[in-house]
Amino acid sequence: MASGKKAGSESGETAVNGRRLTKHKDNGSAVMDNKAVFTALYDVCEENAAFFSGGHKGPQGDAARRLVEAMTLIQDHARSLEPVISSFAAIYHHFDFDPQIPANGYRSLVKVVRCCLLHIIHKGRYIASSRRSIFFRAAHNAGEMEAYCSALCQLRALLYLAQRLLHDNSHGNLFFQEDSGLSRSFVREYASMHKGCFYGRCLGFQFTPAIRPFLQTIAIGLVSFGENYRRHQSGIGVAASSFFTSGQSFWNITETEVLSSLASMTSTQMRLISHELREGQDSEELLAAQPPPPPWLLVHFHGGGFVAQTSKSHEPYLKSWSQDLGVPILSVDYSLAPEAPFPRALEECFYAYCWALKNSHLLGWTGERVCLGGDSAGGNLCLTMSMRAASQGVRMPDGIMAAYPATLLTAYASPLTPAHAHGPPAAPQRALSRCLNAYAGAEPLALKQVEKVSTLSMVRRDTALLIRDFKQGAANWIHSLVDPNRATAGKHRKSKHR
Repeated sequence: MASGKKAGSESGETAVNGRRLTKHKDNGSAVMDNKAVFTALYDVCEENAAFFSGGHKGPQGDAARRLVEAMTLIQDHARSLEPVISSFAAIYHHFDFDPQIPANGYRSLVKVVRCCLLHIIHKGRYIASSRRSIFFRAAHNAGEMEAYCSALCQLRALLYLAQRLLHDNSHGNLFFQEDSGLSRSFVREYASMHKGCFYGRCLGFQFTPAIRPFLQTIAIGLVSFGENYRRHQSGIGVAASSFFTSGQSFWNITETEVLSSLASMTSTQMRLISHELREGQDSEELLAAQPPPPPWLLVHFHGGGFVAQTSKSHEPYLKSWSQDLGVPILSVDYSLAPEAPFPRALEECFYAYCWALKNSHLLGWTGERVCLGGDSAGGNLCLTMSMRAASQGVRMPDGIMAAYPATLLTAYASPLTPAHAHGPPAAPQRALSRCLNAYAGAEPLALKQVEKVSTLSMVRRDTALLIRDFKQGAANWIHSLVDPNRATAGKHRKSKHR
């Protein structure tokens, strides 16, 4: 059984239409009363649709018509979703890694659908309680319901893909034993889906309220600087908008001129980070008092998609690690792609590791035990460097701490693939595919005369459309805050042209 899980269980209660929907653990999972959720959804939609079906006139009447249409369509989607959600809830525990880890892609997708339904119920109840108020903005609330209706429609399509995986794959396995072209057709269908509906008004609806403002702030920044891309060729504008196309500026945010002034140590090929003064750190204080060397050394490889960041990017938490663990940390600044493609980074990390083993006296440790650590691309280097050490007969590390390592570097059909559609754009697939091409030394797709139809090219095309949809969706969201009527009028003009 393969890993690659996402989302976990929750415990607690949610109030819907006066009922307490208890989330309790069953077979290691969080189970909610689906029947009560859907019943509450049908009730609130029917009540609001009946109210706004009356003879409203003028702009208010147009907004009322939109509300009725949205409420009716939401009920249609919900009726199709209800049996599907129930069927997944009955079997997704079979795909958990073990009973103590109730998490997998099927659970994540079902949980996101439930979050969307609960948001619609909450918004519907707000409309029902406020619709008679003179401050009630019918057009704004119609836009809200239309946005969540679009999200629910795409979640329905994503559940269809998940059903295909469930039907074609063997019982209890998240990945296919024999793909036989399924990943290509799966990604092709996934690429054809509209994902912009998960941004704008619906951005981050599946996350806790504490993180939603943060995601919305990122969205506003991306759109603001993306609109002015290449209009201002200096300062933070280019930095932020270049992230919109490559992701590197966001990764390197801790290395900006302002934040870099906070770092006390200069960047070198290898940097020794220690809470205590060690032999490898030049200081007159070492002559007065020197602590006994610890038996451990942590060799750290930073992340950044093989194309960005340095050891300085990760210095804040490495300092905390060194203090809490009481060990020196050797952080390696390996060469970055595309200027230095594979295997340059791997060779430099391997050299740094071998040098550390032979020069323990310069790093302030006894040479007894060594551990590797790294995130993302750094996690990949931890694993591949250990494989290199094994093949070369070099001492293997005593431990590896690889955080979300890049191990499966191909587009592959799995339950988590649909979940990527509604995730935050912190690392879009287009940026990830660029990083992979740069590290592998592959020719950029735009320079090829003939584009081959492949799984990776499908992902590139999909993410290009996703970035465009995200930009438009987030821009509409900002406009709706500034002038709700302008966003509404734009939607009307589009509908007339259709």
